[in-house]
Amino acid sequence: MKGIKLRRMLGMALLTATVVTAIPVMAFAEQTEQTGQTEQVGENTGEEESSTPSQETVITGPAVVITAGKAKLLSVTSADEKLKLKWKASGRVTGYVIYRKTSGTEYKKIKTIRDKDQLTYTDKHVTPLKTYRYKIVCFYKEDGKIYYGANSNPISCKVGIKVGTIKAFEVKAVKISLQLKWKKKGNVTGYFIYKKEKKGEYKRIAKVTEKKYLDEKVFLNKKYAYKVRPYLKKDGRVFFGEYTKGVSGKADVKAVKRKITDKNSGLYGKTVLTYEYNDGTMVSDPEKYLDKKDVSYVMYINKSRQMVTAYAQVDKCLVPVKVFICSPGNATPLGTFHLNLKYRWHELMGPCWGQYCSRITTDGVYFHSIFSSKPNDNKTMSVSAYNKLGTTCSHGCVRLQAYAAKWIYENCPIGTTVVIYNGSGYEPFKKPVIGKVPYWHTWDPTDDTAKYLCKEHKCH
Repeated sequence: MKGIKLRRMLGMALLTATVVTAIPVMAFAEQTEQTGQTEQVGENTGEEESSTPSQETVITGPAVVITAGKAKLLSVTSADEKLKLKWKASGRVTGYVIYRKTSGTEYKKIKTIRDKDQLTYTDKHVTPLKTYRYKIVCFYKEDGKIYYGANSNPISCKVGIKVGTIKAFEVKAVKISLQLKWKKKGNVTGYFIYKKEKKGEYKRIAKVTEKKYLDEKVFLNKKYAYKVRPYLKKDGRVFFGEYTKGVSGKADVKAVKRKITDKNSGLYGKTVLTYEYNDGTMVSDPEKYLDKKDVSYVMYINKSRQMVTAYAQVDKCLVPVKVFICSPGNATPLGTFHLNLKYRWHELMGPCWGQYCSRITTDGVYFHSIFSSKPNDNKTMSVSAYNKLGTTCSHGCVRLQAYAAKWIYENCPIGTTVVIYNGSGYEPFKKPVIGKVPYWHTWDPTDDTAKYLCKEHKCH
């Protein structure tokens, strides 16, 4: 009996048992969270997959453990209304899975990257001013099986607003003003204008919606610098773009001499000096650059264009200072003459009477105002004659508005040279344009002594 028991024990000892060991490769556990930079500004249209992956592999036989690497999320930053992720990884890595969530939601897969060397990703499917939270999981593929690593640290970031930019910003002088112009790129609601003087600081001077601004608060020959900053209004908030670089400008006046070579001009062979702004426009009041104590004038009448130009004589140059519309007549003579007589009021053909009469020729051709039907009565002006100014219609005299006749009467003494010609060529000024008056307006609206009538009728 003892021998039988011994043999049974030896037989059982010869049996071999297989041991099965189950080893979890990876547990997908949430890690300690970190908050990244938040900034200000699309819509999530990326692919989504709920739940976070985990893998468990059961291996029989000797214990074998395959572990995927782990990613560390370095940063999430906002730029151009997108969010850019950067990370690094260690261990066995074939690629990465990126997960994203917003407040009150679960993480969802938005991207699988199968290139282990790609360590950045830009999420374009985001909404401005919304905060997103990200984490990354590494995966490793071997023998047709995929192993996942642990969660990376999470980082949150708020999408910023992308405000458009300004390009081609320039500052140019326009008479005694500085014109700012620019172009834009991107979304812009409007612009803030900043200005500084030579040693000052930039100060905001205007808020505009157009791509231009005219600064009229400048002084001649003084330099100013400007910057423009775009802004964007969204959801009741204002977001600012980048300042432009400072651009300077100056409104200058310069004296320009030119010899007239146009043979069709009454100024042919003369040297004309003009005062001009940076843009080439003549100043409207060049007399302020002249020494009025020593200045003398010469009057040029372009009979064919019905305009009178007053020139100051400076250093053998003619400086154009005034231009008047007029009405000469077919009988108005051509040539060079000199003023030789003056009357405050004088009887003319008709009979009628004119104001501020300056005689051009000894046979009775005058500069004078529009005639009146009664002597010394500026309330009986011929309305039809006034409305014909700028045409050839007189008996020979040169009819003018009252203010023009007065200016010649007061500034051009006896002996002043008057040149009458027909010219289709160069003139420094354009022919003035005036409005007509109604039939009841029997006084000259430019007559200083009749301004009270315009005030009473509220017409000029």
